Amino acid sequence: MPHKRSDSQADRIVSAFLISPLAFAASVVVGVFFVDIGLWWLICGFALLAYSAAMAAGMPSYLLYRKLKWNGWVHYLLSAIFVSGALVYFFVVYGAPPSGEGFADYIFNPVTVFLIFIFVVGPISTVSAFWLIARPDKIAA
Repeated sequence: MPHKRSDSQADRIVSAFLISPLAFAASVVVGVFFVDIGLWWLICGFALLAYSAAMAAGMPSYLLYRKLKWNGWVHYLLSAIFVSGALVYFFVVYGAPPSGEGFADYIFNPVTVFLIFIFVVGPISTVSAFWLIARPDKIAA
C-alpha cells in the first residue's frame, strides 16, 4: 500500500500538469485586449499548444530537474525565461518583417506586440503555476 504522503505528492504533480497550461491560455485573454481579434479560437489554440508543450518539454524537464535536484523556483524561472526568449526569437525576430515595412514598424505593430506579450508572459506564468501547485522543493527524493 502506497504511503499517504506520496499519494498527495503524485496528486499535486498531476494537478500541476493539468492546471498550469491554462495559465498560458489566460495570458492570451489578457493579451487580446491589445488586439481586436477572435478570442475563443486563440484561447483554444494556445491551450492546445501549452498542453502539448507541457507533455513534450515539461514532463522531461521536470524529471531531469528532479534527478539533478534542481527543485528551486529559480531553476524553473530560468527555464521559462529561456523558452520565452526562444519563442520571441523564432516567431518575432527571426520571422522576416512584411514587405514594405521597416523593422521598427514591424516590432511596434499591435499583432507583434501581442505575440511578444504572449510569448513572454505565457511560459513564465505556466511554469510559475506548475511550481506553485507541484512544489517540487517539498518533494522528498
